Amino acid sequence: MRILIVDDKIENLLLLDTLLRGFGYQVEQAANGQEALEKLETNSFQMIISDILMPVMDGYELCRKCKSDPSLQNIIFIFYTATYTTQEDEEYALQLGADQFLIKPMDPGDFLTTIRDIAQKAEVEEVSKKEPAILGLDAVMKHRDLLFHKLDKKIVELKTEIQERERTEKKYHNLMEFSPGAVIVYREGEIVYLNKSGCKLLGSETAEKLIGKDLLDFIHPDFRDIAAERIQNILSGNTKAPQTFEEKLVNVTGKAIDIEGTALPIIYENKPAVQILICDISERKDAEKALRKTETQQSIAMKIAKLGYWEYDVSNDLFTLNANIYTIFGTSLAETGSYKMSSSQYIKKFVHPDDYDFVKNEIKKAAETLDTNFSDSIEHRIKYKDGKIGHIAAHFFIETNENRRVQKIFGAIQDISERKTIEEQIKNNLQEKEILLRELYHRTKNNMQVISSMLRIHARQVDDEETKNIFYDIENKILSMSIVHQKLLESKDLSHLDLLEYCQDMIEFFKQSYLYNASQVDFSVTGDSIKILIDTAVPIGLILTELVINALKHAFPDNRKGKIEVNILLTPKRELTIQVSDNGVGFPENFNIDKNSRWGLQSVTSLVEHQLNGTIEFKNSQGVQCFINLKKELYEPRV
Repeated sequence: MRILIVDDKIENLLLLDTLLRGFGYQVEQAANGQEALEKLETNSFQMIISDILMPVMDGYELCRKCKSDPSLQNIIFIFYTATYTTQEDEEYALQLGADQFLIKPMDPGDFLTTIRDIAQKAEVEEVSKKEPAILGLDAVMKHRDLLFHKLDKKIVELKTEIQERERTEKKYHNLMEFSPGAVIVYREGEIVYLNKSGCKLLGSETAEKLIGKDLLDFIHPDFRDIAAERIQNILSGNTKAPQTFEEKLVNVTGKAIDIEGTALPIIYENKPAVQILICDISERKDAEKALRKTETQQSIAMKIAKLGYWEYDVSNDLFTLNANIYTIFGTSLAETGSYKMSSSQYIKKFVHPDDYDFVKNEIKKAAETLDTNFSDSIEHRIKYKDGKIGHIAAHFFIETNENRRVQKIFGAIQDISERKTIEEQIKNNLQEKEILLRELYHRTKNNMQVISSMLRIHARQVDDEETKNIFYDIENKILSMSIVHQKLLESKDLSHLDLLEYCQDMIEFFKQSYLYNASQVDFSVTGDSIKILIDTAVPIGLILTELVINALKHAFPDNRKGKIEVNILLTPKRELTIQVSDNGVGFPENFNIDKNSRWGLQSVTSLVEHQLNGTIEFKNSQGVQCFINLKKELYEPRV
């Protein structure tokens, strides 16, 4: 906000100027009403703060002229007076159109609060144009009566003026001393005043060590001549004040400091001087430097990662591309001719013909979306100028207008040609390995079946029943392992198989191999479908073979009918539980698994506890129940 302050006393102007500038306002000064009108003719202001009793033209007359001029009526007009202080004075001021009537002296903090409140209100509510409520002869008579009355009173007040001035100067001094910014007054080549912030900025504990020194000695050599010329121009009136600048100074410790300052002419102790308000902007400069460094690093990172940035203006159908994109496409700005091109030009120039429609549809989808948080990623082929084909990944977002319609699409593209080549090589290698692995499973299964057939032939040539049974047991174990390879050969997943399906196939094999009468024993395989690894499936197959064959051999003597159940479950802790049970005759009385080896159950216990690190429990009640528990680490994928 630009404020015009009007007062015939230079110290009052200086106080208000320093006070208002210190809190961010732009300030111009005028010594009386006539000078103020001249400034109003050539400059734009949003507020006037005026004294009343002044030579040439007083504040009342200035207010009347402003509020009578349509071009000036909307300027906030505030009286700040120490002479006109009665209720009658305030009423007359408001009749002339004034917006506020303040009486000197006010506490600086209260004064600034009042000005700020009025300014903030003006920002949200347009200032109403006020015309004087009193005109003509009535205004002249009223003005004359008040003026004569005040002149009489002024004579009395002059006696206390010195005391009032001293108090004002003390307030000004206190205000300057405690200003958050550095304040330095420079006159005749010397520092004649600086506040506490100024001492701190120049690296001194007290002002006495700096008073009398040349301020230019503290200016960095790169800026010293410019600073000297500025000060000379301000003192000679050759340039408009205030003058703002950014420079470096060097304090008494030799530390270089980035500063931002404002220099303006003042009268200090009845002599022309330059007042300089200075802020330390070193942190801001460091932040700007860090930002530039980050931007440089990001640019380098984008080049290394083969990333390019782009924007698409939806309403104008215009792509804007950065330099990295041309590098990705294997061309250059010089060859292309412009950073900007239409969507059809972009597609025809860079996109592979088979992907034209795909890219067009993706652009259209983003441009027409109603989702303000829309984002997407796509991959498509590109063509290089030499005719070769590459691949890019495009990641993009949208920006909407006040109507929630898409006005801009922006994002980045990344060259993924190398990744695509590697992926294709990996895919081909995996296919080759899958073929080899399936062939391995096939040959392993065939070899096991050959071994199994040889064992069966030898078993038939043996007369001893116990020896024959040993051959058959070994054959069954080999066949159970061959079923694992058969299942893997049939599966899409070459490292896992479904345990439930595997058990069902095993049971089917047992029914065909051991039962002459299919209706003698009923089989039931139920439970959860669980994927297990091959190195877990083989021992489970051996365990199931041993348990089921034992049940078929011993649980149902004299061709009695019965039932064998296999149940597979996952516990809440994702542990695998396998239950094999029958409703046969059960174990003989006082049967001990560890001592009675003819039942072949010692191998089952060994496989569970030592190879699978699980637990096994047998129960002998209305048949035999076997409970096997395996931890999840045994069957879940290891990588």
